[in-house]
Amino acid sequence: MGKLIILRGNSGSGKTTVAKKLQKKFGYNIMLISQDEIRRNMLWVKDGIDTKALPLMIELLKYGSEHSEIVILEGDYVRRMV
Repeated sequence: MGKLIILRGNSGSGKTTVAKKLQKKFGYNIMLISQDEIRRNMLWVKDGIDTKALPLMIELLKYGSEHSEIVILEGDYVRRMV
């Protein structure tokens, strides 16, 4: 099992920018899970406590914990997952 880095904060606070820089700095085999990428681009679902993006993010976390050295999880509702 690898390490988990959680970045959470308000919209527009720089979470995604920091997450991408960390991924690049650490190098290969670093998984970045972005709430916005999953919710807006992959699934096109609404945000909220019952968002359909949450189950996918949990599955990606499981995958990342088994196959990546570090998983970076970023988003403004990440606190609901962990």
